[in-house]
Amino acid sequence: MATPRSVGSGGPAIGAGITVYPFQTRIELLKYTALLALFFLCAQSYRKLEHWHGFVWFLLILGFAVSVFAILQHFTFNGKLYWVREIQFGGIPFGPYVNRNHFAGLVELLIPPGLAILILRAERRDQLPLVALFTLFPIGALFLSASRGGIISFLGEIGLLAFLILFRRREGRELAAAGLVVVLAIAFVSWLGIGRALERFASYKTWK
Repeated sequence: MATPRSVGSGGPAIGAGITVYPFQTRIELLKYTALLALFFLCAQSYRKLEHWHGFVWFLLILGFAVSVFAILQHFTFNGKLYWVREIQFGGIPFGPYVNRNHFAGLVELLIPPGLAILILRAERRDQLPLVALFTLFPIGALFLSASRGGIISFLGEIGLLAFLILFRRREGRELAAAGLVVVLAIAFVSWLGIGRALERFASYKTWK
């Protein structure tokens, strides 16, 4: 009769009994392997600066489009996903996701490229207002989703970006650009409404 450990063994860590859930560990290892392969293929495909430039703009447009849809759905929400689909198994939908945390996980990954372009002025001057638009909407949608994990991750990214700017570049122009982006983001988030996010953080503190 096979023991639970021998049934789930499938790798060095799994076979050694390090994990308490061998099957789930194997699934996660397969996911990370697939992501590593995808990263390798992307690095091989995008060899020129023009390729990366187009990819970054694709990310900016994707983040903007998904965020606009999420904001519109939030303010016109009728209890149905996409305004037509009944939610049968619960959830708090936001944008194209049934779970708002999944939306926040996507958006907080799409925001940093736009922030880096704005702060480092890595695009033509006439394109910067468009980059700002494509960056501010995802920030506003992220706070509007009231996902605590997404907001904390975003604030961590802001801190890391600020550290890199101060550590590698100390030009007043870039610091001024960073300050302007922060002011615009705060103004836009305040205009959309931050009360729901504050309530969630307050309830978490109370629960703790």
